[in-house]
Amino acid sequence: MKSYLIITLATFSIACTKIKNNPSENINITNKNIYSFKEIGNSLLPSTKFAKKWYVQIYNESDPMSKSDSLNQKQLENLDFFDSITGKKVINKQFESDLLYTTKEKIDSVFQIGTSNFENKKLYYIKSYKTIYQKEYDFPPTEKRIDLLVYEDNKLFKKINIYSAVSYPFAKKLTIGYLNKFGILYTKSFSIDEEGVVFLNEQQQNLNKSLK
Repeated sequence: MKSYLIITLATFSIACTKIKNNPSENINITNKNIYSFKEIGNSLLPSTKFAKKWYVQIYNESDPMSKSDSLNQKQLENLDFFDSITGKKVINKQFESDLLYTTKEKIDSVFQIGTSNFENKKLYYIKSYKTIYQKEYDFPPTEKRIDLLVYEDNKLFKKINIYSAVSYPFAKKLTIGYLNKFGILYTKSFSIDEEGVVFLNEQQQNLNKSLK
């Protein structure tokens, strides 16, 4: 009987330790909405570290990249998941209207990646291409995006950007995100030009709270 009691207590102790050490992203694991989100992006994004700035060899006659610069650039390229995401092309005027920020933008194409539900809200994961018409550029900038469109009672409740790449004639603004199935969105932003890449910032957002 004593041996049985010792084994039982040991088993209980191990189970408690596993629960305590499980990284649940500070979300209540009994929440019925815990799997309300579709995983988008590369799970290595949150733990990947970048230098504040690194040089990129654009032209053959340019100085070669250092090992550190090459490492940072390779990490960035490996985390850029946009081209690997596929979806069904859709013609949806509601999506096109809700994806625009200004009247100078034009949606070129829209792809639906997937859907899910959060409480009484409908979530649409959308991949899109757009053109931005600005007079200061001879060639208009273009943008590739992945957004989460949240609707309540068939009306747009919130728009959350997961990925954005705005390409200018000689520069680029890039935001790469990772949304896990628990609803935690991580993003890292970069500014890219002929001189190299600048790591701007990183952010974290709990969609379980922001979609309430």
